[in-house]
This record gives sequence, C-alpha cells and structure tokens, in this order.
Amino acid sequence: MRQEVSKTMECRDDARALAEDTFQNNQMQLVSLIEVLVVALADDSAHRPEFPPQQSSLQGRLR
Repeated sequence: MRQEVSKTMECRDDARALAEDTFQNNQMQLVSLIEVLVVALADDSAHRPEFPPQQSSLQGRLR
C-alpha cells in the first residue's frame, strides 16, 4: 500500500514538473512571437509611404 502511495505521489510530482516546464516553454514561445510581431510591424511602418491627409468632399466644396 505504501509503495502505491509513493508511486502515485512520484507520478503526481512528475506530472506537475512537466506541466510547469510546458507552461514556461509556451510562455517563452509567446514572448518570442510577440517580439517578432513588434519588429515586423515596426519594419512595415518604416517602409509604408505616408500619404497626405485626404480632404473630405465637404472641405473641397467650401473652397
């Protein structure tokens, strides 16, 4: 009986450690993905031509 309890506790501890490792790995991957997206957005913004603000049709009629 004690061996079964000990084995169950050991399995529980292994499962908890695996879950923590998986969580940390997922967290690091998410941070890396966010960093890549931020760099891509900054790069996209740097290469996007700036257009002059468009006048509304009402502004055109007033002139």
